[in-house]
Amino acid sequence: MVVGELIALVGCIVVMLGGIGLVRGRNPLARSQSLTKAATTGLALVLIGGIVAIREWRDVSSLVLALLLQFLTLPVSSNLMARSMYYRYTREPDLIDGKDELADAIAAGRIDPRT
Repeated sequence: MVVGELIALVGCIVVMLGGIGLVRGRNPLARSQSLTKAATTGLALVLIGGIVAIREWRDVSSLVLALLLQFLTLPVSSNLMARSMYYRYTREPDLIDGKDELADAIAAGRIDPRT
């Protein structure tokens, strides 16, 4: 039981660090990345801690289902949000650090910009 609570506590700390990254990020893409990684990892750890701590199979199955749904939806939604931010902030090139690989792929015709 203590192990599950410790895992959940580590997950809460990861989410808190993601919130700090959200506030301290240099640009919108960096803030989105730090929050998405922390939300996925932190929520997974909290749910895994709940799975370890709870012994009732009905509750465990609900936590497993929530974990699977988060793993399926969170990366897709964060990708869509990052793409929309990219298209909004490419008008301000100083917000994009380094080489703009997506612009190169669009110019080469490897990626359709409408998707």
